[in-house]
Amino acid sequence: MKHILHVVLTAISIALAGLIFLISHEENVWLQWDSVKHLISFLTSIENITLTEKFVTQSITYIAYTIYLIVLLLLSLFSINFSFKHLDQDVIERAKVKEFEQANDFYLPIYLGYAFVAISLPTLKSFLLFFVLMLIVLARTRFFYFNPIFLVLGYKFYFIKQTDDSKVLVISKQEIKTIDELFEDGNSDIGG
Repeated sequence: MKHILHVVLTAISIALAGLIFLISHEENVWLQWDSVKHLISFLTSIENITLTEKFVTQSITYIAYTIYLIVLLLLSLFSINFSFKHLDQDVIERAKVKEFEQANDFYLPIYLGYAFVAISLPTLKSFLLFFVLMLIVLARTRFFYFNPIFLVLGYKFYFIKQTDDSKVLVISKQEIKTIDELFEDGNSDIGG
């Protein structure tokens, strides 16, 4: 069950690449689907309403992208709440914290790479192959915790290096600048 959960969280975290692919390839991918062509034809042929094909096509694309983004935001909210409740809630002891650093800077270049790959892939089949391969590789790592939509939702990512040189990823809405701010409530431990 935990492996399936990792795959789902990973798919949500890299789904933004799908939106980028659809936007950059709308003319030769999804706007060519028969169902979309029929919808455009139907909307432009409604009596008493004069809508140009260009206006209808642009409206459909913006509506589709907005729906995709809203669904992605909702899934990301669900995944962050689910992660906080059910995944790896380790306790980090203050005495074992060696240092910490922001993890946003570590993950963002990787996601920018996905965006550039999504733009450069020529067909839907090649994008789906890329997506499935990335899904398999990333689901086998702890990478699924990072979702760029979390940044939009106000979450920040930090690596905490412990005295045994292990790293823990902490996700928080709190801006943390010093190690002491991790433990600002006076407790010597935090839940990670």
